[in-house]
Amino acid sequence: KAGIIGQKLSATLASTGTRSFFLHPTEAVHGDLGRVRADDVALLLSQSGETDELLRLLPSFRELNVPIVAMTARSTSRLGAG
Repeated sequence: KAGIIGQKLSATLASTGTRSFFLHPTEAVHGDLGRVRADDVALLLSQSGETDELLRLLPSFRELNVPIVAMTARSTSRLGAG
């Protein structure tokens, strides 16, 4: 469900004039990470906060100096703990 919610959030932001795109984590690690720029903000959604696909993206976002906002049900998860 996180992907569906992410797509809707991205569409809502875009409709307000805020540049936004949905990036599936699996596609990101297979080349689409090139769409991300240093002036972007990554909004990561995961119920568990332990999704391997998202966790694999964290070093790349940090290397690009992209701020990360994580939404997860578990603040003690690897994603929630930052």
